[in-house]
Amino acid sequence: QAESRYYTNEGDQIGRGPLPAQVGQETKYWAMIKIQNATSQVKNLLLTAELPNYVSWTGRSSVSHGQDISYNSNTKKITWKLNTLAPYTQAGIYFEISLTPDITMVDKTPIIVKNINLTGTDSYIEENIIQTTPDIDISLPNDQLGKEKGVLIIK
Repeated sequence: QAESRYYTNEGDQIGRGPLPAQVGQETKYWAMIKIQNATSQVKNLLLTAELPNYVSWTGRSSVSHGQDISYNSNTKKITWKLNTLAPYTQAGIYFEISLTPDITMVDKTPIIVKNINLTGTDSYIEENIIQTTPDIDISLPNDQLGKEKGVLIIK
């Protein structure tokens, strides 16, 4: 599961800047990716994602398991690795990104994280796991407070 947030479920503001986002002004969102494991231990997990050219990495991130996210500024690629994830366990990968919309984005909800892929190996049956998640845009699908303030870019 992957989504964008400006507020937590409890109503705490985690995003920064105008909401709805405005042309020429920086708004920071949090991308939240949750991985839910089923019945088998999974090993060699690798999560990769990319930022579009118009999105900036802020350097702020948090993970529930393993080492922190690594970011390559040349390729705009995000990487997170985990050796093993126990059965029935959830892992969370969270990071802040910045968007300064231009005039072509007015009345749109631009993508802020793309090409989200998770790979690993099921330890029980030794099968490779490949999971692709839809791109994350600024529509704040599960952020009711943020949605009420507006998700379409304004002038």
